[in-house]
Amino acid sequence: MIEIAEAKGVEVYGYGNGFFSFTNSPYYAHRRLSAVDIYPPRGTLEALSPVEGKVKFVKAISQGRDHAIVLESLDDPNVSVKMLHVEPGLGLKPGDKVGVGEGLGWIVWSPFYDFWTDPHIHVEVRPAMDPLRARGGFELDLKALTEKLIFNPPEEGGEPSLTTLRVEEANERYALLRAPGGTPGLASPVQLSLEGFTGYLEGGIPHYGHCAAIGRGGKPEGAHLKILGVDAFPDYYRRGYLHFKCERVRVSVNGEPYRGLSVYMNDRYVKLIPLEIGRMSLREGDEATVKLVGWRGAMDR
Repeated sequence: MIEIAEAKGVEVYGYGNGFFSFTNSPYYAHRRLSAVDIYPPRGTLEALSPVEGKVKFVKAISQGRDHAIVLESLDDPNVSVKMLHVEPGLGLKPGDKVGVGEGLGWIVWSPFYDFWTDPHIHVEVRPAMDPLRARGGFELDLKALTEKLIFNPPEEGGEPSLTTLRVEEANERYALLRAPGGTPGLASPVQLSLEGFTGYLEGGIPHYGHCAAIGRGGKPEGAHLKILGVDAFPDYYRRGYLHFKCERVRVSVNGEPYRGLSVYMNDRYVKLIPLEIGRMSLREGDEATVKLVGWRGAMDR
């Protein structure tokens, strides 16, 4: 497990061989840097604890189709951690101490998911008196992550390029596309240089309407930026995290329309999402030419 964030003294860890996202979700907490979704390696469902703490309670939600596990911070009883989408193991009970990387149970297919969502653990650090509400979580500090990130100099591919990607996997829910070359550890496959801020793109374009760049540098000036050739509008800035809106974009691949692209941290793939489940014409080994069209024009990549 690798530390990726902190809030109120609670350190949050991700799977070393999985991936994670602070922004790739439609829900409020992911628009305010107060939640992170932690994904195990694709194809596995074992839920390893991303934090340490003492089990406060476990609760079935969504008519029993999902679960919430709430831990109390070992250092501050006024701080709790909410985790969703994990069916607790039979031995997990209130009062148990849980360490980072210890088994919690199994990740479930949640009614909160979209059809293209991969199973994950939703994590928020929250006030102990308000452990379950959708809003009100503490903002996360990403210093532990951004200090580990490695960036490519522009002359070696630092500017983003989606010229022609290769389909590594395709199913009825999505396709995984890969660009030539490698992706540094903990990074996403799309590096951005934004007027003094260098970071990695993460989020859902345009289906969730917002994205972020995670990296280093100051807040860029100006009312809008160019992201993959289309306009994006900065919303707010925190150290190492630039959040922006990216709603007016259409995505096509090889001339066919798609719902959008999803990009995650610590993942080498760009996820391509069809308009509907089952409407995926790409197959493993195909080449995919991505085109993003914004409200002011288009850019072929």
